[in-house]
Amino acid sequence: MFRVTPKKLTQNKQLQNSHHKMKRNSLNLLIAAMVGLTLSSNGATSFVENFSDNSPSPNMLTGSVYGSPTTNFTGAFSITSGDSNRIYLGTNDTDYSTVDFTFEADVTIPNLGSPWSIAFLGMGSSNANGGFYGEPAPDHSVIMALRPDEGDNGNLTSRDNGGFNFIFDQIGLTTATQGMRMDWNATTKQATFLFDVGNDGTYDPALTFVVDGSDNGFDATNSQLFVGGGNGTTFDNISITTVPEPTSALLGSLGLFLIGARRRR
Repeated sequence: MFRVTPKKLTQNKQLQNSHHKMKRNSLNLLIAAMVGLTLSSNGATSFVENFSDNSPSPNMLTGSVYGSPTTNFTGAFSITSGDSNRIYLGTNDTDYSTVDFTFEADVTIPNLGSPWSIAFLGMGSSNANGGFYGEPAPDHSVIMALRPDEGDNGNLTSRDNGGFNFIFDQIGLTTATQGMRMDWNATTKQATFLFDVGNDGTYDPALTFVVDGSDNGFDATNSQLFVGGGNGTTFDNISITTVPEPTSALLGSLGLFLIGARRRR
């Protein structure tokens, strides 16, 4: 008759414990891989920047300049420069074209009649184009530009790979602060630009336009978000809200489910 000795029982117990430990480690690795894949699926991040710490870090930085502009980050991003000087503040992340997002900012132009107080908001590069009066770098870009140089009425223009179009003329600027917004659809590669006259919280449907970004060659290295301009222009309350890709969201949910299941065991 076969008898199980105490030594044999101890060995069996150790073997079972080893198997359980291997299963736990495998589950932990699976969860870590899923969470890691979710977090690293793209470099785009959501954030709000109101310059309360008097700096744009850690989310944004200034690009190359045109002329000799100076900046001030005391409670806002202010460009204290003269005519024809340009500077832009862009995100550290450069991979926004791969996700849906909403990008908003308040812009204040003290002198609504100045032809040089132009404000830009868009996706591409935060570097100034030295060959075209310091406007944003032309390649791989979709941009909304606010020009207050039609008396106090102003106009909106679009920029697409360096070319521009007058979209809305005499838009009726009556106050110094306005709201600018960009909605990006990563599937269709369409940028919808919206404008809030007077910054009262309402984007006017009549001042909304769409730019096709499907032929802009956006990739992980050239889809930075930025604001900027010159001649006293000030930006504040910059917000970027990204929507994760369905696959990443599903992986994240599955990872959380596995974590919950592991804790209940």
